[in-house]
Amino acid sequence: MEFSDLKDKISAWWAFPCCACLLPLLIIIILVAALAATWSKSIGEESPATTGCQGGCHIEAPDISKATSKTEKMFSITAYYRPLPGQKKYETGSYAKEIRMEGKGESTASGIRPEWGSLAAPKSYKFGTVIDLPGYGRGVVLDRGCAIQKAGVPDTCSFVNVVTKYDHLDLFVGEGDEGREKMKSWNGKELKGTMYLFGNKTWSQLKQEVKTVCNGSNCPTGQILGKADASGYTCPLLKPGVWVSDGYNACHRTGRCADLNKGSGEDDFGEKIVAVRGGKVVYVWDQFPNHCASLYCRTKTHGNAVKILQDDGTTTNYGHIKQYSAQQHGISYGVFVKTGQVIAEVDDVGHSSASHLHIQMNNRTGVRDFMRQLCR
Repeated sequence: MEFSDLKDKISAWWAFPCCACLLPLLIIIILVAALAATWSKSIGEESPATTGCQGGCHIEAPDISKATSKTEKMFSITAYYRPLPGQKKYETGSYAKEIRMEGKGESTASGIRPEWGSLAAPKSYKFGTVIDLPGYGRGVVLDRGCAIQKAGVPDTCSFVNVVTKYDHLDLFVGEGDEGREKMKSWNGKELKGTMYLFGNKTWSQLKQEVKTVCNGSNCPTGQILGKADASGYTCPLLKPGVWVSDGYNACHRTGRCADLNKGSGEDDFGEKIVAVRGGKVVYVWDQFPNHCASLYCRTKTHGNAVKILQDDGTTTNYGHIKQYSAQQHGISYGVFVKTGQVIAEVDDVGHSSASHLHIQMNNRTGVRDFMRQLCR
């Protein structure tokens, strides 16, 4: 037997048992990878794009009958959307890359969260300008950007120096996979629109007329225990004396949170929290263990929390909620809730020394007095 033949036989004999030994190891690696993928999905900051009852929100424009001028003109159209974790597909290949390209879609230069009807326009366009576009409907200029320029002017924030034939408009077209598909269908269009200007009003005046309207009437409703007063709001807690606080991150570290309601917090664990006003759930995190005050649980100052974009355009954060309590009450990203609907339960997760609800309302002044009035 030639030496080369002997070497081949030895190699073949050696390779077989090694492959057999590696097979269980490969199976274990595949199982661990699958579990890791499931775990990472379960602890994401927001529920997957397919979770919850998905309703629609849109921007309601100022009354065009009060406009001081009306003009028809052509526009070059692009579109953007709000990427969500757990989408079936991303144009850039991943959620992280997608939000770098599209942004998180949570705010605009005007301070109003983008929804259908939100337009980004060149900086010469005033906030509050209304533009009707065929196929899209009535939009309001709420944002600006270095890539959004007038006709013939190159953008100032890309390497390709895009120049559009007409004034550039960037339309917000939704979120998740549905928004991504709509974005692709709108990009590159050239449309004739009707523009309405309100020369006699400042943006601060027009902003009062711009409303975010959410339609979740077809979504199932959970347990409703609270009842709205004449303001359309209700107290977030049902039990008299439950500890409620407001403020921002620093107050938890200094102990100077403003108590809105008297209460020791000792017996408040597990008390039901209700939505002060109806709207769309735009953030949910209830994964941290109950009573957890470790550095791990303090990476999010209010620990477990729910955030709701309300039907009047304001937002409310509910912090320090009990582990899994939002899920148990059917609350996930995209769900629409009604005023007084149970959304979670009280805990003390995060920067907290006792069980209480930390409530934070944005785009509203006089929150403390307002909540005291509601919860008296």
